[in-house]
Amino acid sequence: MNKQGGCHLAGYRRFIAYVYEYKKGKKEKNCGFMKVEVRERVCTIEIHLQVAGLAAGDKCKIYGFVRKDGLINGIQIGDCNTEKNKIDCQVETDGTDMGGSGTPLGKMGGMILITQTGGFFGRAFGL
Repeated sequence: MNKQGGCHLAGYRRFIAYVYEYKKGKKEKNCGFMKVEVRERVCTIEIHLQVAGLAAGDKCKIYGFVRKDGLINGIQIGDCNTEKNKIDCQVETDGTDMGGSGTPLGKMGGMILITQTGGFFGRAFGL
């Protein structure tokens, strides 16, 4: 078992990460979770968030991030559309080359989701 409560076997890795909503740069409440699974290099990220007041049909961009020189650099992994009061989606990428960036999942510091109307949700990983 790893720190996130997942498992790590040769060719297979899985963990659940709770996601928080941020307002005005401050961490608010837990609003859901993401399940991250890598099987034979294919990284599947399942996102399930409940967000009161979220409009349906907003574009939501999904980023992984790495920390470098005190900054957070985002790597877009995918996008989806919101539903009324929720974000439920799944994206796939190469777990050794997240979003075509050359960065493997194990080097990611976490993930953030940003809606076109300014919603900001995220989670740092303790991998």
